[in-house]
Amino acid sequence: MQTETDAHPESVNNRLADFLDSRKKAVLDEWLQRVRQDPPRNRSAPEVAISQRLSSLLDDLNATLRRPSSTWSADGITEDSGVDCSDGATGDGALCGMLCEIKHFRANLLYHLRTFEDLHPDYGMAAMLFVSTLVHRHLDDMMIEIAREHSQA
Repeated sequence: MQTETDAHPESVNNRLADFLDSRKKAVLDEWLQRVRQDPPRNRSAPEVAISQRLSSLLDDLNATLRRPSSTWSADGITEDSGVDCSDGATGDGALCGMLCEIKHFRANLLYHLRTFEDLHPDYGMAAMLFVSTLVHRHLDDMMIEIAREHSQA
């Protein structure tokens, strides 16, 4: 059953969420490879925590795509990551690490968004601009919330 805040099942944003869900393993593997190749930048979280965080970030994005009026919170990201952002230098390294992960998330998503566009030319430019804006807004809100939480720690 669809509620007023749920995306229509055939909407571009819901279809993109389905597309990303169907390719979740590949998206996460590519993303983790990008993160691994980035200099550590004082990253204190173990790779298992990073993998879990990456999966959580993708799930959060898909939830936003399915419910565009929803809001995002950084609570789960820092709690699940094994990183304590309240700790001086480690906190700065953790913040840098999380922002670098989001940088790689954005780059990876742009590739998959472009692939989705090629597979769905029927949506047209306006629909693709809408979904692209939604993805970027979600990532920008995510970075702002993480930085805000870090500065309050």
